[in-house]
Parts: sequence; C-alpha cells; structure tokens
Amino acid sequence: MSINRTFNFGVSGITISCLIPQISTTNSDLEGLIFGTVSTVQQTSLVDEDIDSITEDNTITIQSFKVIGKSFSFYNKNGQVLGDKLLTETANSQLTLLGWFKFRRHSSLRPSIREIEIHESFCNFIDANPKLRPNKFVPLLFGIFSQRISGAGSQAQSIEFRFVKKNRDSNTFTPIDITTFNLQKGAQKDYADFKLLSSPSIANSIFTTTKPDFLSQLNPLHNFNQSLLNQLQQLAEEIHSVEKEINKLQS
Repeated sequence: MSINRTFNFGVSGITISCLIPQISTTNSDLEGLIFGTVSTVQQTSLVDEDIDSITEDNTITIQSFKVIGKSFSFYNKNGQVLGDKLLTETANSQLTLLGWFKFRRHSSLRPSIREIEIHESFCNFIDANPKLRPNKFVPLLFGIFSQRISGAGSQAQSIEFRFVKKNRDSNTFTPIDITTFNLQKGAQKDYADFKLLSSPSIANSIFTTTKPDFLSQLNPLHNFNQSLLNQLQQLAEEIHSVEKEINKLQS
C-alpha cells in the first residue's frame, strides 16, 4: 500500500500583523516558537486488485508566533536545544508546535550555519518527544524574519520573511510556499480565533523609523489605535455570537 502525502501551508494576515509590533520595535534579534493546527484528510483508491493507493492531504495553518526572547532563548551556544526550556514554553499551548522562527535585522533570508545546527537539534528533540509532534510526517518549519529600510533616505522600513524546511536526505533547506489569507467566506472561525497576541501598538509597525525619538511621538496615536482595537475585538465577539445563534436556528 502506497501513501502519497501533500502538504499545504497557510497563515492568517492577522497572525502576521500581531507579530510585527514586537519585532519592529526591538533593538536586538528575537526568536520564538511557531504554533498552529494540522488537519489530515485521506482518500483511498484501488490501483489494482491487490494494491490500494492512499492520498493524504495535510493542511498546516500557522495560528500563533510566541516570542521567547533574544538569541539563545531555548538553546545553548553550541546550537543544542535546551529540552527543559522548550518543554516549559510549549506546556500550556492548546495548539500544535510547528517550528521556530528568528528575527534579525538587515540580513539575508537564508539559514546561517548556527541556525542549521539549531534546527537539526530542534527536529531531533521533537522527534524524541512524540507528544510534541502528533504527525511525524509534517515537516518542522523555520521562519526567518528581517527588517530593511525601504529606500535611500527613507525612514520607513519593511518586514520580509521566509519559511523553510529541512530536506530529509541532506543538510539543506527548501523554501515553503505559504498562502497568506485573511477573512474566510464564513467569518465565524476567523472572528472566533481573533486574539491580540501583542501588547505594543500596531501603529509602531506602520510608522517604524530608524530614529528612536520618533517612536516617543506615537503615544497619542497609540491610545487612539488601542481604542480602535478594543472596539474591533468587541465587534468580533458580537459577530461570532450572532453567527452561533444563526447556526442554532438553522439546525
């Protein structure tokens, strides 16, 4: 019996936008863990009288980026994962651990030699703890984020990112195509899952500048933005409640 596995990766724009304020306002590198969900659908087809072929479609959705801290937050200087630290950071999550990420300024979106060693150790540790990885065939992700100045003489900066996976038979990485989606046709799931994961104002990600004193001028905008976000959260909860009532009536 043969199994043909496919993997489709996706991330909500809301999830990405919640991470941006944390990485755009820091003066150092940051890193953390990637959480989400994995759904698997199998279909069996008869190839001949004796052999069945199974098609397994895996949908991996990133739903949370958990910032742990600066470099060496869950591994040592040799690139070896600190098991107790990683288990502590994943203990209370209701989501599946999908990988880890690193933010570094003005750098290439390619894994460094140290990051290759870290990811190798990360994969080995996860494989040795099956509870952290329900589906061993789903590749563990490494997300690379970088911040660049948009143009000469400009104070605006842009956030770039790439996700890669390690190839099984070599010490190389392959970029992963990830679909970025926003609200689905049925908005109930998006509104139900909407949570503000970051305390800094999202306005900082829009008006990021190379001059630290400029950020101090954003306080009034921060308060206004926070008010809007609170109203959006309340509206999302109301819409979710209404859709639940509609579903009850329809059933």
